[in-house]
Amino acid sequence: MSQPLRILLVDDDEITNFLSSEVLQFHFENAEISVVMNGEEAMQHLFGQLKLNAPLPHVMLVDINMPYMDGWEFLEILEDTNKDEFSAIAIFMYTSSVYFEDIDRGKNNSLLKNILTKPLDEISINQIREAIPSKIVV
Repeated sequence: MSQPLRILLVDDDEITNFLSSEVLQFHFENAEISVVMNGEEAMQHLFGQLKLNAPLPHVMLVDINMPYMDGWEFLEILEDTNKDEFSAIAIFMYTSSVYFEDIDRGKNNSLLKNILTKPLDEISINQIREAIPSKIVV
């Protein structure tokens, strides 16, 4: 039996999370999708998984604009932890509007794979598919 594809959605918009979950489940039938509403909750989720010695997500979609801790703050903190476990996660910024400044900033973050626009489309799905570790059958 193949290992499930673990995806973590980090977005404060419930409708976007529902639609993204549906699209991801359609394209990746073996996906286990978890949802948190901001960067703070994402940090708690990731460190909770580490503490429990539970598996981390393979893929994360992180919104830029969220309350409490936005996507950029989340990535900065994650990058500063210097935990090797986090470098194996394929992290994508996921936003409804992409500004040149965000693209430029994204290129300078070592953890970020790319910036995807909402809603998910075939191009986004293919980028996610390319970032999935080879041991995962999708």
